[in-house]
Amino acid sequence: SAQYESITSCSFLNIGYIDTSLLHNLLEDEIHEVIRVIEHKTNHLNLHSQELVNIYDFGQDVRAIISEIQENLSLKSAVIHSIENHAVELYFHSIVNVNDSNLFGAETLARIPHGPNGQLIPAGMFIDIVNDYGLYQKFDMVVIQKIRNHLKEVSKKLDYVFLNLNPLSLLSKSIIDNIKQLTIEAKQHNLNVVLELTEYTLTSKLDVLKQLQTDNFFVAVDDFGTGYTNFEIVKQLSEEKLISFLKIDGSLVRSICESETSASLLEVILLLGNKLNLSLVLEYIEDQKVVNKLIEMFDDIHSKENVYGQGWFFSKPETIKDFNI
Repeated sequence: SAQYESITSCSFLNIGYIDTSLLHNLLEDEIHEVIRVIEHKTNHLNLHSQELVNIYDFGQDVRAIISEIQENLSLKSAVIHSIENHAVELYFHSIVNVNDSNLFGAETLARIPHGPNGQLIPAGMFIDIVNDYGLYQKFDMVVIQKIRNHLKEVSKKLDYVFLNLNPLSLLSKSIIDNIKQLTIEAKQHNLNVVLELTEYTLTSKLDVLKQLQTDNFFVAVDDFGTGYTNFEIVKQLSEEKLISFLKIDGSLVRSICESETSASLLEVILLLGNKLNLSLVLEYIEDQKVVNKLIEMFDDIHSKENVYGQGWFFSKPETIKDFNI
């Protein structure tokens, strides 16, 4: 597996390899999982070495890798079982106005049972398996259907429900039809649906998003503010009225008290959102210090009513039955 970076990085190419003779006792699906794990590990190798090419022998980690693949294959079985039996549980993480903590909406988060006690585990622990093994359309379909089945209950507590789907799921006509049906049914309950996608995904799915446009369907640019964020793309999408929200990546938000660069970048994004008339959702707000810093920033912004926060400072994810803020 190889990872390419910009020419400005210290490392231009990462290569990970393993001696296949170390794997001769493994079954075919286990070898396939070893390859997947090594690809992910290669993508996270240190990019700041002084070498133009980073080469890492994963053979020294073979025991840990084999232990990891056994756990991953168990997770894969749990995912398949959850999809087949619709055993996906939905949790909702509140999104509130930063100034007064009034509820605005919530993001839908998936959990599946795993382990001998059927403990529910969050998507962060299994979503790579869903995506890498091509299970995303089936998984997303279950999530959409679960929301549709609980619309009455959800709408009693929320005005806006935020939904994450794999972008490739939008290539499925069945998924698109179900999203359309979701928005129709949600409107009957005065519920608004917000689909979260990155800006680069958005540019390749414009035709699909135009098909979905209704007065209770909105799009949020997810993970905005880090990596390769493109302000020009957001400006164009806003002018075409294809986006309504910017979800600011938590790695930027939670560092604003320690990093002048993070704080300055967030101020620019807040001003951009205000200028483009976009609502902003700031992720990973976990303590009062960050809230105080945000409110301090708001003093320089003309409009702050449409700035929302999400994080454990306000609440933990809950089932819709237990959801209360």
